[in-house]
Amino acid sequence: MSYLNIDFDQYFDPIYGTTIMLPERCLLYRGYDTTYDPISNRPSHYSTQTVASGYAKLPNHTLGVFTTTHTIQLLDLRYICVILQQAFSQRPNNTYETLDPIVRVSIGYGLCSFSDQLIYAKRMFQGSEGVKAMETYFNNKLQEKIPNEMPLTVHPLTPKGVRIAETQNDGYICDFLKGIFGDKIDGFIAPRLSSIYHVEKGGYNTGEVVIFDPKNSGIIFSPSSISIKNLTLENLLDAQSTKIDVKYNTTTYRERRGGQKKQFKSQDPNGYIDRLEHNDPETLELHKGAVRAGEIWKKYIKYQNHYVPHPRTTVQNWWS
Repeated sequence: MSYLNIDFDQYFDPIYGTTIMLPERCLLYRGYDTTYDPISNRPSHYSTQTVASGYAKLPNHTLGVFTTTHTIQLLDLRYICVILQQAFSQRPNNTYETLDPIVRVSIGYGLCSFSDQLIYAKRMFQGSEGVKAMETYFNNKLQEKIPNEMPLTVHPLTPKGVRIAETQNDGYICDFLKGIFGDKIDGFIAPRLSSIYHVEKGGYNTGEVVIFDPKNSGIIFSPSSISIKNLTLENLLDAQSTKIDVKYNTTTYRERRGGQKKQFKSQDPNGYIDRLEHNDPETLELHKGAVRAGEIWKKYIKYQNHYVPHPRTTVQNWWS
């Protein structure tokens, strides 16, 4: 019996309007803090073995190899962003309680213009090397540029924001999304995306799987001796859904790098959970706000999958 080792860090085509199903015996890797149980009801980040091994090198951390025990349902993060964009544009009011998650999610997932994102990122992430890189890019490439002077990788009129995977804010967002979608799906998959903010990774952020409630979703430690079958996410998706090709005129290039590389501190996606488990007051307050926001926004965002299988139960004799 083989286990599936899927490369979540490899780009995959967007999935809109339906779920991505991770089958039973799918391997998930995570570098986690050994001072608490890694399988809990808190949203947790999983990735490839290579990426997770990097976080496992942090103090008091180790590499965990986990597996699914049944099919779990995930959404493509890009699809979630489409849902949120429309919901935020139809908000019920402009109170702080309503606007706080909108601002945090929009800054983290780039749901606003690059210029607006930079304004708030400079307030929220003061001293960040990523924000400095964004500011340099804005000043050199975007500011006061007319459409035909804009980089070909952005909208010529309103350049869109980028992904900012900052640990604390990302933790808030995951708690918020769990509040909205947690009773319908198990979590989401975020693809590998380019992002000027992530200077520590060379201008991109790695692909990952976020599971809202690992314990309830049946995540367990993987057996130590198993047979492994390697698979790309595209291979898996080809078997689950039809594909519509929309071709864009894109180019790729390689950059030769020389000289000494500047070292940046890497963001640990599990750092938010670590601080929660150790009762950090600031993180606990952030967590409470996220949970409260999720409960409020769940009233406005109704996610219903009409294509789930019919319920099954044991049929008894009608005369008993």
